Amino acid sequence: MPAPIPVPMRRAVIALTGKLEIEEIAHHLKIGSATVKRVRKQFRETGTLEPKTPVKRGPDPLIDAAADEVIRVLIVERSDATLEELAAMLGERTGVKVSKSSMGRALQRLGITRKKKRSAPPNRKRSASRR
Repeated sequence: MPAPIPVPMRRAVIALTGKLEIEEIAHHLKIGSATVKRVRKQFRETGTLEPKTPVKRGPDPLIDAAADEVIRVLIVERSDATLEELAAMLGERTGVKVSKSSMGRALQRLGITRKKKRSAPPNRKRSASRR
């Protein structure tokens, strides 16, 4: 979504209203005619030129600040847990059921990185004389 039209530009639209046609105002201020119409309509209906406050879209996040702290504790307790296991443990402790994707995003947002454990032991090191 683009940034709102600045208030001085909105004032100019209202100042030119009645003196110029909508298309002329738009051309003069280098904005779209639909923008001119929206600014005029908003001023007519509300009497203000301030931009509208943005509407929050989407659902509220499931993992709030309290759940963030629980996640930090879970990581300390079981640093080798998978995302699925962490999500299940979070659900047991807080009643918040999240997917492994949500858990991964939460860890990323919290700056928590995890290193995978090796499933096999590391290879033997070669001795320096065998090179």
